[in-house]
Amino acid sequence: DKDGDGQITTKELGTVMRSLGQNPSESELQDMINEVDADTTAQSISRNS
Repeated sequence: DKDGDGQITTKELGTVMRSLGQNPSESELQDMINEVDADTTAQSISRNS
């Protein structure tokens, strides 16, 4: 979260992944973000139930 807004963009995730020797496509990065967003939303809902 380079800009400190509490969110990670596909650009920021791509930078981290490339620094670790990976080369994900923009589509793969978006899929990763979407998966984490879905998991986080589901956890928030179950905690509030």
